[in-house]
Amino acid sequence: MLPDMLGLMKKRTGICLDLAAFAVSMLRINKIPARLAIGMADNQYHAWVEIIGENNKYTKYDPTADISGKKIKKYISERFY
Repeated sequence: MLPDMLGLMKKRTGICLDLAAFAVSMLRINKIPARLAIGMADNQYHAWVEIIGENNKYTKYDPTADISGKKIKKYISERFY
């Protein structure tokens, strides 16, 4: 199921997939290349953002961990969007 961006804005809450998809949308609208990553984060299924920078290097941004203050030690990507 695809994240509901309008519903997310109205409810102001969501799961990791919702928050990551929203962040990628906002980055892309502002012409910042980014992709949605899905995989494992500290042994939990999770979604986060990877921002594509210079020399095609990726910087991880995890809006869920950012909001909750949780420190994730290891990300393992399974697929990207």
